[in-house]
Amino acid sequence: MPPTREPTPNNPVKEPDPRTPQREPPGRQPPEEEPPQRNPPEIEPPLPPDITPPGIHDPPPPGQPGGMPTIIASDSGTKAP
Repeated sequence: MPPTREPTPNNPVKEPDPRTPQREPPGRQPPEEEPPQRNPPEIEPPLPPDITPPGIHDPPPPGQPGGMPTIIASDSGTKAP
């Protein structure tokens, strides 16, 4: 690979213009400019393990239908004599 680019008809070598300020090459940030900080997506915190949704162990609040009926485990009538 030659150290200097040869001018071609489609891609001539351009001399840097002293009137324009030199910019950093693409992919590098100038040291005085910090890249914009992206906020992480809002993540809902998980429920604490000691909180149980209503209707699993507790009766539903008054005025709200729903909830699992309380089933008492009993052996009466389930076993053959």
